[in-house]
Amino acid sequence: MELEDIKKSWAQMSQDLEKQKILTNELILKMAHQKSSKSLGKLIGFETVGGFLMSIALSIMVILNFYTGNLTGTGLTICGIGSLIIFAASGLTSLNFILKMKRINLLENTIEVNLKFLNDFKRTLKQYKKLNMITAIPTMVFFIPVVVKIFNDKNVFENFEDARYEFYATIILSVMLSLPVLFYVIKFYSKNIKKTEEAVKEARENANNY
Repeated sequence: MELEDIKKSWAQMSQDLEKQKILTNELILKMAHQKSSKSLGKLIGFETVGGFLMSIALSIMVILNFYTGNLTGTGLTICGIGSLIIFAASGLTSLNFILKMKRINLLENTIEVNLKFLNDFKRTLKQYKKLNMITAIPTMVFFIPVVVKIFNDKNVFENFEDARYEFYATIILSVMLSLPVLFYVIKFYSKNIKKTEEAVKEARENANNY
């Protein structure tokens, strides 16, 4: 084999290796994207149903009871309006979460942009946790009298003695249900955010190697 043939063979091998490297990098990026999309998809689905749609459903319930005249009197009116404000804020926050998560796309954005979007979402989530801690008691104060009226047809403001059992039972039930739900939500979010971070890290390492 002449020298020129050897050079051509080496050049062809180099091209083949480069193509293989590109295909491997693309495969790694697609796998990282699938991993992040799966985790983000779970979070988006949960936030859509448990956050955004739930807020809409609760708001509709309160509005319908205003419309039918079930929530009358100063106390229930204030509690109903307060509940609607809280549900509206919660629904908008959930929608904000969903939009922020949908921006993260390993195939369409650069690693730097995805890291920026991910950090922005995590920062918003941290702020929302603080807001939840602040509004937990006001939410119970506003919504529990509304719940007692809607489901038990008793007005805690007009006759507290008559509605006392339902009022306290609703508080206890709310606390008992909220604690395990809160634990699950925190664990669920932490798990899927961690997987998304791992996928972004894998994509970044792959880009650096390339």
